[in-house]
Amino acid sequence: MTQRSREQSLLMQAIAVDRASRSASAGATFIGDGESRPIEELVREFASKLAVWEKEPKNRAQLRQS
Repeated sequence: MTQRSREQSLLMQAIAVDRASRSASAGATFIGDGESRPIEELVREFASKLAVWEKEPKNRAQLRQS
């Protein structure tokens, strides 16, 4: 569960960085680094992993709420 939490944290960080980059380039052309994945793909991956994680048998109500 700790590893999954770390993976989700990294995904969230990638989404935040992408969003900040796009916001900073408002009114200009967003170029990106050429290696990053589209934000939509990151969001879908985050959501699907979260859905699986929520159904994890080890995931008690207290953890689910957090």
